[in-house]
Amino acid sequence: MMEITLAQSAPHLNRNNLKKICVTIKEHAADVIVFPELALNGYLLQD
Repeated sequence: MMEITLAQSAPHLNRNNLKKICVTIKEHAADVIVFPELALNGYLLQD
């Protein structure tokens, strides 16, 4: 059976979001970890 983890994050624009993502990956022994679409660069869509 495949284990899937959904990750919630509060990314910041142009900050070190990659380090937070790497920590999350190390903390969870899942086969697939799903992050928000723009978690890496921290861009937030606004109305």
